[in-house]
Amino acid sequence: SANSNANYQLGDPIAAYHSSDDQELTVAFGGYLVLPSPSDGGNCVELNSVSFGKNEEGTCSRHTVDLAVDCEEKFSSTRYISNVYVEQRKGSVVAGESPQTSIANGLILPIRSNGIEPTKWDDSSSTCRNALKSMTYNVRYNHTSIVDISVEIETTDIEGTANELQHVFAVNFSPAEVESSERSNDQNNLISRLRSGNPG
Repeated sequence: SANSNANYQLGDPIAAYHSSDDQELTVAFGGYLVLPSPSDGGNCVELNSVSFGKNEEGTCSRHTVDLAVDCEEKFSSTRYISNVYVEQRKGSVVAGESPQTSIANGLILPIRSNGIEPTKWDDSSSTCRNALKSMTYNVRYNHTSIVDISVEIETTDIEGTANELQHVFAVNFSPAEVESSERSNDQNNLISRLRSGNPG
């Protein structure tokens, strides 16, 4: 069951959901927002979940034996951001609800992106167009919940003879200012000061 009063703590994984038809939410990436990281061999693996409040960056490689086949799935950015939502507060979402209901209730946020061209295989030039090169999640938070999440994507074109692409994945957290009227002990965002003014 949902708990609308739950607060994120530093290091908590961030629940992620997906809805391909805007009908109901299902868990994405096994349940949590992922930040691909390198295996021992340097290959990208999607086992590393984003930790609330912790900035992170890593580089990893993806290999292919047939770029024409792998282009639109393996090297696409849409798999990480298209119709993907994150939980604003920890444990607040009930799976199976519609995204519109959950957004209206302030339970989830869509990952915002601006004008990302789809990854496509171009037969005429044997090139994978707009392949994912780097991705950065930018998360604004108010110490207990997520206020906004957006993504910056950098793409590149890969020629058909290439069999590897190096990716950079990162997440940056930045605190959002909270109005004093929104602060309380219950929300764990009250700032208490014994003295104020300039120390002499």
